[in-house]
Amino acid sequence: IGSIEDYNPKNNFDLVIAEGFLNTLPNRDKLLKTLMNICGDTGGLIINYDDRYGGYIELLKSCILKKICFLVKPKL
Repeated sequence: IGSIEDYNPKNNFDLVIAEGFLNTLPNRDKLLKTLMNICGDTGGLIINYDDRYGGYIELLKSCILKKICFLVKPKL
């Protein structure tokens, strides 16, 4: 148990989801670099960021998800 800054896994992850906490931390840039290192070269990182641009991106993601759900809604 410790902080994510001190986390050093033996293997990289294929996917890391870090939503809802980056904006609360004072050292966001360092933490983002740490998360990217945990993913490695072929991994994916999903984050949200609640600054002016991050809010727009979150709204855009919600609109895209709603559109996808509308297009693939199951036939009942």
